[in-house]
Amino acid sequence: MSDLPATSGRSHRDVRADFEAAISAHEWLRAEVARFLYPDLSFADAYAGSLSHLEAAVADVDLLSKEQFEAGTLIGFELRLEDRGDVRKALFPRLPTPASLLLVCCDLAKPGDSVVVRHYIAHRDLVEMKTKWPFSMDVAVALVSPDATSLLTETRPARRKGRFSRRSRGDS
Repeated sequence: MSDLPATSGRSHRDVRADFEAAISAHEWLRAEVARFLYPDLSFADAYAGSLSHLEAAVADVDLLSKEQFEAGTLIGFELRLEDRGDVRKALFPRLPTPASLLLVCCDLAKPGDSVVVRHYIAHRDLVEMKTKWPFSMDVAVALVSPDATSLLTETRPARRKGRFSRRSRGDS
């Protein structure tokens, strides 16, 4: 992950100095919003104009806090079909049934394709499992069950920090 560059002409050092010099974090926020949204107005007018934006931000944070995912909630299920460099993928808001996963693979995968599923789960690492097409119903059950460790064998280290990958039984 790389740091975002300063786009306003102000360096991070300048922004931090403004933050530390402010009476409070909220006063700094209001001044920052005013500076960004109303660069051509006097500071007093811009500061006054920023109030409605901050009121909207408070309402948005209230809504975000109500909509946040509970720990362990599935956020998304990704299906990737990989064939010698060609990758086809789709992201779904819920888990498919094992039979629907098999049906999708029957329609889209070719024998020997890698089938990779990723479970995006709130407050947990990404769960990724991989096997080759065609695979059996018991493997399909494991692929749509992020906690089906009893159906899975070898655990491999992840390529990225904080992620892990598990392989299905019978996968070579």
